[in-house]
Amino acid sequence: MPLDEANEYAGRLLAARDSPMSDKRGPAGAVPVLTGERTVEVVITTADAPPGGFEGSYEDAARAVLTARGLLAEGEEVAYGVTCSYQLHPITRRPYTGTMKVPLMNGPLEHTGWLFFGVASC
Repeated sequence: MPLDEANEYAGRLLAARDSPMSDKRGPAGAVPVLTGERTVEVVITTADAPPGGFEGSYEDAARAVLTARGLLAEGEEVAYGVTCSYQLHPITRRPYTGTMKVPLMNGPLEHTGWLFFGVASC
């Protein structure tokens, strides 16, 4: 489940009197955490760039390249915060080639880790 739901679920289990996780001598709990967010790194070549380089924001450029390559999952969107190291087109001085780190959101949920919880005993 997504992290916010996992936190809520863990809180309910810790608050329940009959839950083994609410006993300081009882077991700890673990909930698998899912997210629809990821970051991809994309190397942009002259074959990817339009003549004269990319117009608009870095997000627009990232969206164009990822869409052309078929790297966006259904419903997935480019999030704000694209970072890049790029070369400028020699005439227009617009981004032309380079590397982008692209945060993506709203993609299919994937297992990304665990939320462990319990009552610690000193």
